[in-house]
Amino acid sequence: MGTSKQRLPLYLTASRGALVVVLAVAFSTNSSVGYYVSLSAFLAAILTDILDGYLARRWCVASDFGLFLDAVADKLLVIVSIASLLMVGVVAYYCAIAFLMREVLADAIRNYAAGRGRTVPHDSYGRLQMLFTVLAVSYSLLALAQAGIPSEKPVTEANVLLGVGIGFGLLSVRAAWPSFVGSVADAAKRSQ
Repeated sequence: MGTSKQRLPLYLTASRGALVVVLAVAFSTNSSVGYYVSLSAFLAAILTDILDGYLARRWCVASDFGLFLDAVADKLLVIVSIASLLMVGVVAYYCAIAFLMREVLADAIRNYAAGRGRTVPHDSYGRLQMLFTVLAVSYSLLALAQAGIPSEKPVTEANVLLGVGIGFGLLSVRAAWPSFVGSVADAAKRSQ
């Protein structure tokens, strides 16, 4: 690639990967300070997610590699966060499993459609899913930092927030379904 301006969105995306490592290592200390560091890393990663896409679009330097790297960084961030919270009992198993199943299903639909030359645009449901996921993780990390151990109230509230996010995520999958069905129909026609 060329100038620093062209590379900055990619650097921001790559930095999200480093922030995921900071989040995981700090979380593993199982201490109030570690939870605050994890929260700071998580929020910084969310800011890079917002900023990298904005700059890439504004400067017209979006690339296929940048989109790929962004998707990977996003998945790593949310999966490591949810898994970390699951390990200390803040996130319920059923919420974590539902969240992961939705992520796999959404990616499978996008990849299948892309392989057939179709795109599945991001929609407001997907954005709402991410918002509620960010709220659930942020709330949980802050509650852990302040209390040091999970208590019943943050656990319930975190799972409710995550559950609402999963609901919006499923609506997003439902909205993407026509692109998937159209891709399947196109493939069936070509095979005849």
